[in-house]
Amino acid sequence: MEMPKLPAHLHYWGIQAEAVLRFTVSKTGKASKIHMVRTTHMEIVSSCIEAVQGASFLPARNRDGEAIEVNMVLPICPMPPKPREAQLREPVRSRLARVG
Repeated sequence: MEMPKLPAHLHYWGIQAEAVLRFTVSKTGKASKIHMVRTTHMEIVSSCIEAVQGASFLPARNRDGEAIEVNMVLPICPMPPKPREAQLREPVRSRLARVG
């Protein structure tokens, strides 16, 4: 599953967001009936649901080894955005030296 990205303004303020989703994993390993249980910020819910929809899960198996549907609850914490490459190449001190 590809983790959703944390919105830049939440990352800027140092806010760690989380969404808890409830869904059913089918016999084929696809998620369906996805619902939000709770979240810290509503703006991350749609990206978290998209991440679960695009993921493949191992289906649960009964005692006979047959694939069965199972309900899951999964907390998801979006990852902070990657810093821009330009900021990585040039240290802050050298940028400040040019200004002064």
